[in-house]
Amino acid sequence: MERKDEIEALVEENSAVFEDVSDQIWGFAEMCYQEKQSAELQKKVLRELGFTVNDQIKGMETAFIASYGEGHPIIAILGEYDALAGLNQEADCTEHKPMEPGKPGHGCGHNLLGAGSMCAVNAVKKYMEAHNVKGTIRYYGCPAEEGGSAKTFMVRDGYFKDCDIELSWHPAQFNYGWDGEDCLGTYNILFKFKGISAHAAACPQLGRSALDACELMNVGVNYLREHVIPEARIHYAYLNAGGTAPNVVPAEAMLSYVIRAPKMGAMYEIADRVIKCAQGAAMMTETEMSYKVVSGTSNLMSTKAVLDRFNANLDKYLPIPYTPEELEYAQKFKDTLDKSDEKRLLHCIELTYPEKSSAEIRAMYEEPMANWYCPEVGNTASTDAGDASWVVPGCQLHVACYPAGLPFHSWQMVAMGKSSLAKKGMKTAAKVLAMTALDFMTDPALLEQAKKDYLAKLDGETYRCPLPDDLQPGDKSF
Repeated sequence: MERKDEIEALVEENSAVFEDVSDQIWGFAEMCYQEKQSAELQKKVLRELGFTVNDQIKGMETAFIASYGEGHPIIAILGEYDALAGLNQEADCTEHKPMEPGKPGHGCGHNLLGAGSMCAVNAVKKYMEAHNVKGTIRYYGCPAEEGGSAKTFMVRDGYFKDCDIELSWHPAQFNYGWDGEDCLGTYNILFKFKGISAHAAACPQLGRSALDACELMNVGVNYLREHVIPEARIHYAYLNAGGTAPNVVPAEAMLSYVIRAPKMGAMYEIADRVIKCAQGAAMMTETEMSYKVVSGTSNLMSTKAVLDRFNANLDKYLPIPYTPEELEYAQKFKDTLDKSDEKRLLHCIELTYPEKSSAEIRAMYEEPMANWYCPEVGNTASTDAGDASWVVPGCQLHVACYPAGLPFHSWQMVAMGKSSLAKKGMKTAAKVLAMTALDFMTDPALLEQAKKDYLAKLDGETYRCPLPDDLQPGDKSF
């Protein structure tokens, strides 16, 4: 039996276990560093499957590493399982219908992500046992991808230092290995202003408004936006707007800023300029300003040899065998989507298939599911898997679990998260991950090429962790 067919059989024969894991995690819907049930379920299943589990990960109760085998090569497959705030939604419902309004939901498919990666490492383990393959396969249980930078902490604290290859995946709308060129590094900084309270009518001259400082900082940053690279993003939110009494000069106010850029050097430079805006605002208002970096992630550095193997192995398992009922289901959700992103999605297909006519491109786009290879461009995103890719050769795989155009962090993505269609995407990802892991475990020349490609990608740069040395996971106190 060819390896492709054997891996397919290993994934399919054990798929019920991991589909159940995915469904349970969907139901738990636990947010950043609170994923206790999700982590315990995964650890229990992996121990029962014969993996050794290390859950003593510094500062992270819901992180763990499951291993099988010994020695090198050590292949890491990354998993996630955190949910998003406010996205609770009834499964399979084609209208916005929260079951518990305000509660979290899996609007980024992380229930599928973790379970799919578990399925992959189990298939690799069974193949290793059957063929006496030497090396180590690991599942990295990574919480808090949504704003918690768990993998960044794990990289900082040395949990990837002995790995030879790291592989990750994400549920998506297209099928491709991600080159990471539109992945943005992130930097989350809290800014606190302290002023002096006073009666806003009787003695305003005695007050120094912390809220005014925030407003002036925001104005300064808005002018700054014109003078940064177009790929950069600067977001902000008020964490403390100074209170609710308009006749009191606000003595305290606080902002949260997130700076994103495709290159880390540019990101740090923009962050320094944002800090100067805060300093200027404090000077103008005679308030005190302090700031704290609370999270950060690096851009994705895809290693060519890994990217190439992802795409080659993906080709082996496409198209995904959807049923007519599954395609009808997908179309119902596609019909709920706004058409404003249509031009970008059509352009993605045009870039991949330049030989096709406009009518053919349109026909492909109109299909319920993009059941073919097509890299997505122009949808800038960020991930803490980027930090792992700076210290270990690796790449991220994207596999369609939703129709083209369905937005991340949406109620539609939550609604589709338990469907058989989404789970077929999950299983396809597991097959590609397992095949790619075994390629590098069994081919020393390929592994050596990956290390060369990794160094070439770095081009002399060295990794700088975006997190302060003394910052602890989940600590956003200030």
